[in-house]
Amino acid sequence: MITRLFPTIGSLAIAVTLVQAKVPAELTSTRFSGKDLTPCPACLCVAPTGEVYVGVDLNGSLGKGAGKGRIMRLVDTDNDGQADKHSVFAELDNPRGLIAVGHKLYVLHTEIPKSTGKMTGMHLSVLTDADADGKADGPPKHLVKNISTLLHNQKRGADHTTNGIRMGIDGWIYIAVGDFGMVDAVGTDGKSLTMLG
Repeated sequence: MITRLFPTIGSLAIAVTLVQAKVPAELTSTRFSGKDLTPCPACLCVAPTGEVYVGVDLNGSLGKGAGKGRIMRLVDTDNDGQADKHSVFAELDNPRGLIAVGHKLYVLHTEIPKSTGKMTGMHLSVLTDADADGKADGPPKHLVKNISTLLHNQKRGADHTTNGIRMGIDGWIYIAVGDFGMVDAVGTDGKSLTMLG
């Protein structure tokens, strides 16, 4: 009986979600991007100039494979509400937060070397696109290394980890630290911080 009940609950959840997704008559809904360009979106941000950056993570929250993350840059050049130009801005693992400022994109992400397939850390980094070609000019420059708890991330992937960054009006970057906390996060100044979850 229980095994027959779970498919029913899943179907009901999907049906309820579809009902809740209806758009009121006085509003219009336009799909900006779909699963062809942005499957498994984990985070996004919009630049003041209109570009939309989407962190795509094909690992989901519990996956641990290398090379399954990227940041897509989407542009609506004709203002019809749909992205008609796109590029892979950068390829990196488990993007979990984005902030666009000028020619810089701040990113919260992990590193999973393909050689080991094992996460080596989560970092707050910055990518630069000085030539404005829609692609990062090089690898991420780490601002804060190990901004999560490595042991838990290696076991569980990016689930319950540090997720989400925002820039305050004071110019500081604020970070949502997950319930696993962080151990020995190190900034560019060499100072370290431990925060229990």
